[in-house]
Amino acid sequence: MLPESGRGIVVLTNGDNGTFILNNVIRESFDIGETILATIYGSHNPNIVTLPDEILEKYTGLYLDTYGRNLTITREDNVLSMSGNGIPTVILYPFREDKFFLMDLGVEFDFIKDDSLVIIVDGKVDCIAKKITHPPIIKLSDDVLEKYIGTYIKADNNSDINVSKEGDILKLSGETVPVMELYPVGDDKFIAKEFVFVFEFIVGESDEIVKMNVTGNGQLLCETNRKE
Repeated sequence: MLPESGRGIVVLTNGDNGTFILNNVIRESFDIGETILATIYGSHNPNIVTLPDEILEKYTGLYLDTYGRNLTITREDNVLSMSGNGIPTVILYPFREDKFFLMDLGVEFDFIKDDSLVIIVDGKVDCIAKKITHPPIIKLSDDVLEKYIGTYIKADNNSDINVSKEGDILKLSGETVPVMELYPVGDDKFIAKEFVFVFEFIVGESDEIVKMNVTGNGQLLCETNRKE
């Protein structure tokens, strides 16, 4: 409520991005919305600058932060968009060539070189994220790809994982896993670009695929046996 004008607003939401919705409603509903938000959060937002697409593009990619979260950063119109497991999708606004901020929330994103990101909350370092790189993607013949097609059973809960072929890549799906596109980086190794996973197919004594192991950050995450 604004005492002098008698204006007020009530916002009810059950969305994951409730704070962002509230701030946008205040900003768009009142002619002094920016002043209200500055009073609530204690400071004004920095001035947004325009950066060339090539500068924004070099910050895009997949990052792993010190909390173990995978963060995906993509480029939009003069801004960056960040999403990840355990966090809502947010827009990062540039105020310097290597510094971005979240509107109204006192959160800053500092890109160190081209492969590291420091997230600062209320002036203090909250976490550091490192850009994840993967080996070059190669092309495998249809005959090689087709030998990996089949159903694999997870050793921990006996749920099925299906591997199929789609063009030059493999596609993985199942009741307990998201759909993933697997890109070859070796004759028997594949990666999922949007996840920090490596999929390795194991050949048995009869020269047939018997297992598929999934690793992440150097640790075995899942072991599967091929269904006969």
